[in-house]
Amino acid sequence: MARDTGAKKSAKKAPQMTLKEKRAQKRATDDGSFIKPRKG
Repeated sequence: MARDTGAKKSAKKAPQMTLKEKRAQKRATDDGSFIKPRKG
């Protein structure tokens, strides 16, 4: 059970980005030189 909860937590946390990261990503995407980061 404990392991399961830990896995869920990390899975939930993974896709979330800080505002700074989001801004940087948007800037990079607008730039056209953005490379999608690998998941995990």
